[in-house]
Amino acid sequence: MFQKIGHALSFGILFLLLAKTIGSNAKAIVFCSLFAYFTEFLQLFFLRSGRISDVLIDIGGIYLAYRLTGYVESQGGLSAVFGKIADSFIDDKSR
Repeated sequence: MFQKIGHALSFGILFLLLAKTIGSNAKAIVFCSLFAYFTEFLQLFFLRSGRISDVLIDIGGIYLAYRLTGYVESQGGLSAVFGKIADSFIDDKSR
């Protein structure tokens, strides 16, 4: 279970880094998805089982990172999002 979460998280981080580097979310999604496919394909040659479910989990991590990026941008950036999170912890009675 934790290994699958690690796969999704690592491919999500890969998407974020690649999208920032090349400046295109669409290209980053394609490159990261192809990388996920080829890593599983290459495992077939090293006495491991390449699984399509692992590719789908990796692509799920890429998709979640893409959606998170869109949300953060729509809210005005990371500082605005973290400000809203911090405000949610403030007790309304103390104001």
